[in-house]
Amino acid sequence: CISDCTPQLADVYELRMLLETTTKPILIWNFNKENLKTQVELCAAAVGGMDVLLEKPFIIAGGAASVPLSHGEDTLDKLLYMFELGLHTPYIAATMMGGTSPVTLAGSLVQGLCETLVGLLLSQLKNEGCPFMGTCFVDMLDMKTMSFAMSSPEYSLGAAAACDVFRYLNLPFEVHLGCTDSPIFDQQAAFDIGIQLYTGILAGANIMNFCGYLETAMSSSLETLVFANEAIDYCKKISGGVEVTDESLAEDVIHNVGPNGNFLAEEHTMRHFRESWMPQNMIRTSYEKWADSGKKDWNQRNKDTVREILAKGPQKPLSAETLAKLDEIMAEAEKRYQ
Repeated sequence: CISDCTPQLADVYELRMLLETTTKPILIWNFNKENLKTQVELCAAAVGGMDVLLEKPFIIAGGAASVPLSHGEDTLDKLLYMFELGLHTPYIAATMMGGTSPVTLAGSLVQGLCETLVGLLLSQLKNEGCPFMGTCFVDMLDMKTMSFAMSSPEYSLGAAAACDVFRYLNLPFEVHLGCTDSPIFDQQAAFDIGIQLYTGILAGANIMNFCGYLETAMSSSLETLVFANEAIDYCKKISGGVEVTDESLAEDVIHNVGPNGNFLAEEHTMRHFRESWMPQNMIRTSYEKWADSGKKDWNQRNKDTVREILAKGPQKPLSAETLAKLDEIMAEAEKRYQ
């Protein structure tokens, strides 16, 4: 959480910064309903008005049940506001196996799914037909340390099981995968993040919103995000399967080349070689060539990529007029805490 601002508006200031620096969809976190309203107002101003935002929303904002089996008034108040607008809204039930839910995966899923479906019911009672996102986070309590554990197979398996249920219900859904308990980006972090992202992609998750989190979601790093981005690209290539057509089977090409030939000079090769996945920061080289180029490990190469991205600055900066509108909204929000 940022700290160089009015503390009660840290959530709003963070969104303001994101609106200026990224064109990616944003999952909004917020302290209260008033701040949420300000955030929605900022997003509307950034795209040219509330009608434009509602026509093509780029934000998701929801709330979380107070498991087990409790639904706070403040959280539900924010949810009902989002439902009324018709913006995509998840109601998150984050169960803790053995802590706030049964210690078994199946028991935790039953409880978590029941709790998040309360949000689905409320969404349709408030605004029939409004979009809703299925969300059930099945977390593990490490009985040795009594802390939340992300570096565990149960963590990924619980997310995959929830995905199956939401697909059956024909609901879009999100999972919190792509993270690690490791406090730094190291081999453990790469192992955790890679396996979790692959699990989420194979399970068909629509959104994976914990990418790049370190030390059990207490911190994150930009180089970890760069790694996660490449891992997602890698996994999506695998999940895309194998295209089988006359062109891809290439039987005529095989026949023409014949025994002991090669395919380098074939037109078929020229047409299709760019379809193979190409890495950004993964390397395919010998030790000698790697050493000659500076002995940069994966972490350092990711850091170099982060510097290159940051040096370019915002690729689609907001206009001066839009920035002025955002300033006006922030100034009005500041009055609440003066």
